[in-house]
This record gives sequence, C-alpha cells and structure tokens, in this order.
Amino acid sequence: MSALGREVQARLDEGRPELAWRAAAEGLQHDALQVREHARRLLHDLTPLLPLAAWTEAHETLAVRLHIPQRPRPLGPGVARFPAVFGRLGRLVTVTVSISNTPQDALPAGHEGLRQAFDAARSALGDPTLRFSASFDPAEGWDGASAGLALGLAAVSAAHLDLDLSLIVATGGLNAAGDVMTVGQIAEKQGLCREAAPRATLLTPRDAALRLPLGAHPVGTLHEALRWAGHGGDDPVRRLILVRGAQAEGRWEDAAALAEPLLADLRLSADQLGELLTVCLAAANHSADAARQATLAASLTATLDELDGAALAQAVGNLTVKAIDALDLHGAAKALSLTPPSAVKPRHRVHLLGPAALLHTLSGEHHEALHLREQALKIANDDERPRAMGDLADALMRAGHAEEARSQAQAALQLATKATHRQDYQRRTSSFLRLHLARALALLSRRDEALAELEDVRLLPGLDPALRGKLLHAELTQDLAAAQGLHQSFGASGLLRALTLRTLARLGDGQATQELLALPVFAGLSVEEAARRLPY
Repeated sequence: MSALGREVQARLDEGRPELAWRAAAEGLQHDALQVREHARRLLHDLTPLLPLAAWTEAHETLAVRLHIPQRPRPLGPGVARFPAVFGRLGRLVTVTVSISNTPQDALPAGHEGLRQAFDAARSALGDPTLRFSASFDPAEGWDGASAGLALGLAAVSAAHLDLDLSLIVATGGLNAAGDVMTVGQIAEKQGLCREAAPRATLLTPRDAALRLPLGAHPVGTLHEALRWAGHGGDDPVRRLILVRGAQAEGRWEDAAALAEPLLADLRLSADQLGELLTVCLAAANHSADAARQATLAASLTATLDELDGAALAQAVGNLTVKAIDALDLHGAAKALSLTPPSAVKPRHRVHLLGPAALLHTLSGEHHEALHLREQALKIANDDERPRAMGDLADALMRAGHAEEARSQAQAALQLATKATHRQDYQRRTSSFLRLHLARALALLSRRDEALAELEDVRLLPGLDPALRGKLLHAELTQDLAAAQGLHQSFGASGLLRALTLRTLARLGDGQATQELLALPVFAGLSVEEAARRLPY
C-alpha cells in the first residue's frame, strides 16, 4: 500500500472519514502523476463514506471538478450521531435504533443504563407499547451517559420515518422524563463536531456552563431537541446535494421530485434556483410533458444571467431540447444561440453538443449531426462514454451507416457492463443502447435479432425508452392494432403524437401519413425522410 493509501486508511480506522478525504485531496497537489491519479480514485471511493454533515461547499466544488457523481447519503430513519472524545482524535459514534417485536428493549451489553432514553422516546411518541433495539458503531470506547440524547432522537426517528438526523449531532444524558442531563468534556466535543461535522447543529445540555459557538444549540428536553432536529432536516443545501446525487445517477424523476419543493425556498441563491429549474426541466423533457416544459422553460430563461460554466450549459441544453420536443426549429436555434457550444469551456461543451446534434437532425443535416456526436464522444468522461457511443450510433443510422451503427451500439453495451461509480445510470443507459442496437439490426434486415433486443426494452416501466421500444416492435411485427393502441394512449399532442404517427405511417396508415407530413417541420418531405428527421 502506498504512503497516501496508508494515511487514508489510518484516518478511516480512527473513524474520521473527513480527515481521510482531506489527506486524499492533498494528494492531488503531489508532484508525481501516479500519486495524483491514486488520490482521484481514493476521493471517488471516500465520498459515500463521508457524513452529510461533513460535506461543505468546498467538498462539492472539488467533487464537481473531478466529476465525482456520488454524494454522501442521509443517515436514514432511526440513525443519529453523538461525539465521543477518546483515542487520539475522538470521533462521531453512530447509534442505530429500530422498532422491536420483543417484550423488552434491547441494548448492547454494558449500556443498559441508557434504557431511560427509550422511556423518554415512548413518552414523546405517546405510545408506551413501543419497544426498541439499538446498536452502536463503534460498540465500545466511549462514555455511555453522553449517548442518551442521541439514542432518544434515533428512537423517535425510527417511529417517525420522515425525521432525518443527518445534520444533527447530539450530546447529553436523557432521563425517563425527557430532561437532557449534563455530561463531561462539552468543550472538546464542540471542537470535535466543528472538525468532523461542520454543517451539523450540535445539541448540548442547556446547563452546560460554556459559551456555545455558532452551530451549537442548548436544549433542556427531548421535545426541544426534536424541534431543532426537524428544522435541521429542512436544510436546503442538504436537499440540493440529494438532488444532484439523483441527477448524477440518471434518476430524473426522483431528482425533480426532490427539487420541486425547493423552488419556492427563499434561502436559495439565484444560481441554485437556476440549477433546480434545470433539473425539473430535464425531467419534463424526459417525460415529454409539454405543459410543464413550457412553464419551467419560462422560469429558467429568467435565471440564465445568474448561471455560468456547466450550470449554464446544462440550462441552455435543456431549453434547446424543450424546443426540439415541440418540433420548433426556430425556437431550438434561438435557445442554442444563448450559449453556443463554442462559447463554453471544452469540459462543459458536452451538455450542448447533444442538443445541437438534435437540432441538425430535425433540420435534415444528418452529417453535421454525426460530426457533433463524434465531438461529444471525444470529450465524454468514462461514465458518459457508453451513452455518447449510443448517440453516435443513432447519428450513424440517420447518415446511412447501419452496420457501423450496429458495431458502435454493441461496443457501447459491452462498455456499459463494466464496473462504474454510477451503476444505476449505466443500467438505464443499457436500455437505450439496446434500443439503438435493435434499430440498427432492423435496418440490416435482421428482424429476429432486433426483436430479441427489444424484449427487455419494451417491458420497462416509464415512458422512455419503453414507448419507442413498443413502437419499433409494432413496426417489425406489422402490428397495426398495437400501434393504434399506443397512438390512442400517448399520441394526444406534441412529440409523442409525432412518434406514434411515424409508426402508423410506416405501417401504411394513410391518415397518419397525412397528419405527419402536415406538420410544418416536415412539409414537402417523404414519409421516410420525415421519419429520419424525427430525432428520437
């Protein structure tokens, strides 16, 4: 093991992942390239181990720069932390509580004296029949009395699953009446909390004869502590980090669901609001929700002056996609002109090259679109590379290179199965890649192989790529009834209507052919050229 690896492991063994992260971050400044690369890998691995309360803006800035997709996760129901001053540095101890079906509470040996904390939790919950089970990590090496308040909070959280304690650190004893009792070494615990969990609120006994620093708050009862815990769980920065984590994994709907309640939060800065609006618009684009797209696009456009770098590129990219989904060539060109790909740094350009390629596709400029997809693949990072290869396969098909597209999609599928920090994202990517592969096989008259690739795609939940998989399946099986059913279910208006009309027209439906070619963007074209230009 290298010197850097030993230093990182030593800090982890001491229960100080934030110090392990710091050591790895310092390794980025080393003269040797090998050490710097090792530091980058370590930071990827360490990020999920950090407490959410240790994740500051400095951590976030470095993670974005290094393209680290993961973020610290919330503690979850029934989990709390308290500071323990022992060993060389001290550490945060994690207490995990669950509801038990046993007749008695269960506490680890040597900590039975904490049972009164469970009595206080039952009183706070108003349910004397509840029984709890607790465990600690580490299990020993700390004074049991100081765990009482954290234990009581964790017990209430186990019963109230929406109470998140990720941004709370608590120290203090707790008696059966719910009174918070004094414990020792408060000053040392305050210092530990500032180092190990700088974003946390430290709850301490009210009668601690010390001046409390910023970020600490005295409480006299469990009820008072619960009020503060609820407030800390509403921290907008914590929720913004959760949004970014869901977005990085390609879970657009989950990211938008987390982002929506934050849009009216006055504590957010203008650039943070723009970031959240971009996430919500991306989800609306993925679901082809035209009404929601229009509302979000108007709000996002008003915040563009506050954005820069990757945030600006992502915002403009999604505004362009919104216009393309409306089959609005002029609107898409206008959106893209706000920040053309050449106007942003190369590492941010990938967010604009894709939408620009879609615009060229809709305009019938297929070789120009192919060139942009090739550029995007050159600058894609490792996690994005399979999807960029899939987009290139799509462009190759439209430019008339079906066999090369098949090979590209097949290689992308193989790459997507390799180990990655974004496994959920890669699983979703694989579904799109199978759709591209099936389309290429269909163009090569390899119908049975194409249908085999579609089996998993068309059975997926959600809209995309499942709907496109079902439409292609109907085309390959000449199932006009299935295509008509999909048109009735999804073809009310907008992009989804165009997609279903394309399949019906390919199956010989005369009325669908007239309606497809009556769309202004396809005026004067043949059915196949209109189908080729429809960019999905």
